Amino acid sequence: AYAVCNSNFTQNLPKNPQLKDFADLLLIQDIHNHWEALFEENNIKANRKFMQFNQTTLAIDAAANGQGICLAPRLLIENDLKRKQLKEIWRDERTNQKGFYILWPKGAKSNPAIKSVLNWLLSEVADNSETGENNAD
Repeated sequence: AYAVCNSNFTQNLPKNPQLKDFADLLLIQDIHNHWEALFEENNIKANRKFMQFNQTTLAIDAAANGQGICLAPRLLIENDLKRKQLKEIWRDERTNQKGFYILWPKGAKSNPAIKSVLNWLLSEVADNSETGENNAD
């Protein structure tokens, strides 16, 4: 996940902030509670309540509008970073332990369309693991 905010919000931040530096700041989180989990795992006490949203996109919008700092996956903030609506200020470097699952109805694997999508997904995973790419940060 990437910590992002409006560029005006970064004025009072250290040049290379560490996780502990965020404890006194306005933090925005979605239903996944990434800030809360990070602080708990690192024995850091947040000195403010988190601004809570039920959707990641709402948390990202709040950050873009200068309401605080949001943690979000790169996939969801890429365009806002390119348009300079958001600025990346910190990155969670932990390995993501969450996975994705592919489901289909029993017996439908023989469907050529399902086989084609499944083969494509597997080839993408293989390609990314060989190059070290991980676009789903």
